[in-house]
Amino acid sequence: MDLRIQCATCDGLLDPDPFRTSTRGLCSHCSTRIDVRLFPAVLDENHTPQLGQRITEDDQATCFFHGESQAEVSCDHCGRFLCGLCATPFRGATWCPQCISQGMSGRVDAFKHRYTMWDTTAASVCVLPIFFTCGYLTFISAPVALFLSIFWWKRPSGILPRSKVRHVLTILFSLVQIGAWIALVVMIGTSIAGEF
Repeated sequence: MDLRIQCATCDGLLDPDPFRTSTRGLCSHCSTRIDVRLFPAVLDENHTPQLGQRITEDDQATCFFHGESQAEVSCDHCGRFLCGLCATPFRGATWCPQCISQGMSGRVDAFKHRYTMWDTTAASVCVLPIFFTCGYLTFISAPVALFLSIFWWKRPSGILPRSKVRHVLTILFSLVQIGAWIALVVMIGTSIAGEF
């Protein structure tokens, strides 16, 4: 693929080789600092994009971005079905244009391949101490899980949205545990006070 990079200041053509490994450089004509961001497909000499095949049957999967094209692969990052035109190989995986765009804008840290599921983490903090410590640590873990679930309420759990069911259940279960501890403390306090 013949790669042409042009300086935005002086319109001079630049040697593309330095930009294959780095995003920053200087114009050899006017010494202006240049930032270049190349799509991974541009760097892959073997990649030749092709239009997706048209759908011939109703039960075929379609491309997320081109509803009339047959899906060939899925994005390894978000799982969206992609046609041959949208599929972009990058770091040994297939990416969709949306994931690449989010990675380039900084919303995906270095095209991260995994997301922390904050709702599951908060639920684990709430529930696991019951099984592993016979409930003794829920005195600490229930308020922590309640705080984490409220604090992480708006954090994204991935590109495709998940429901807030785990957060709601964690908050309810944490409140039940906190209520049980308060009732236990009140019962112990009243029984000690009753002995005197």
